[in-house]
Parts: sequence; structure tokens; C-alpha cells
Amino acid sequence: MSRRKKIPLGAMFIAAMAATLLIGLHDGGRVKVLVPTCSSATNGTITVTVVLTNGTSDVLNVVDAVDGNPAMILDWGADKRWANRPRNQLKIFLNANTSITNTLALTNAPSRFRMRGVLRDLAAERRSFYVFRALFFLPKTWLEKIDERWHTSLEEKTDPLSEWIEVPK
Repeated sequence: MSRRKKIPLGAMFIAAMAATLLIGLHDGGRVKVLVPTCSSATNGTITVTVVLTNGTSDVLNVVDAVDGNPAMILDWGADKRWANRPRNQLKIFLNANTSITNTLALTNAPSRFRMRGVLRDLAAERRSFYVFRALFFLPKTWLEKIDERWHTSLEEKTDPLSEWIEVPK
């Protein structure tokens, strides 16, 4: 029979609460994907202008495409695909309260779709590494709840979606 060192329940509770507060610290700002123009050509190509706006106080990395512009995902509910070829050389940064514009030519696009931005919060990724390493002694169920809350708050910031777009005929 193994003998584990017992950690007082109060210490585990305080550590879990501190981790939850650290993970939940964000200013409530949002990253938005706006599509101000969408037009279709006679050859079936759709030209979409996409604006990524960072309403948070954090500097975010925008995953870049082969052409040096932001990489975007075409999401039509049932499935998703890259709208351009991603490269992610960590070269495009979106500062707090700024925006970046990109124009994409889409072929064979569905009649109704959304554009999804692809961003990374490098500072939050570093923070999570150290926070989760320090919490290894917590019970698994507590860690799962903390991890779920962390990913939910991070997804709001790093996976923004546009409104639904109807392709003009």
C-alpha cells in the first residue's frame, strides 16, 4: 500500500481558487471578425474583405498565411476549411485596440458561411504552462474544471467568428 502525503483540504482549495482567478483575469475586451464587403464575380469567385479587430488589452499573434496576410478559416457550420494556406511564422502581431484588414478571393464557397480568425495569445500560453505545472497536486476533477474554464476564456479571444454571410448572386 502506497503512502501518499496528505495535503490539507484548505491549502488545495486556496490553490485552486488562486489558479481560477489567475486564469480568469482578462479585461473582457473581445476580438472581432468583421466582413464589410462581399462581392461575387461572374466566374464564381467571391471577394471578401475581412477586418480583424483586437478589443482586448493584450497583444495577439495572428496566424499568417503563405502570402504574408492573416490566415482565415471558412466555416459553413457543417464543415470548415482554410480560406488560404497557413504558415504561422509568428510575424504578424495585433496590438491592443488595433485592427488589420485582408482581402480574400474564395472559389467554390458555400452560399452561406462565416469567417473565423486564427490568433494566438502567446503570453497566455506561457502563463498556462507555469500555472498548470504548479497545480499538479490538485485532484483530477478540479484540474479538469480549471482547464475547461481556461480554454473557454482563451477561445473567446483566439477563435473569433464573423456573422453569417450570404453570398450575393
